[in-house]
Amino acid sequence: MIGEIQYEILEPAVAYKLPDGTVIYCLSPDHPDGVTNEILVSILLNRLRVQGRNRPTKATSRAITKCEELEETLWRFTVEKQQHREELAHVV
Repeated sequence: MIGEIQYEILEPAVAYKLPDGTVIYCLSPDHPDGVTNEILVSILLNRLRVQGRNRPTKATSRAITKCEELEETLWRFTVEKQQHREELAHVV
């Protein structure tokens, strides 16, 4: 990661503590109500779009494009995973 990490990793891929003490739990077997990758990317994308409208820069535009690409990749992965589950359900 570039720059200083501004959060604490409590449990890799599961729990993160922000500087204000807020703990973010990601979706996992122990945290079925946790935040998904898709939600995290969507939040970041929303924030970048608002910042881009308020103060457009090339860097913000590039970040938005990359987040949109990531959002699409995660969406495709989710669709493929759902299709695979449906195929397995028909096999049983």
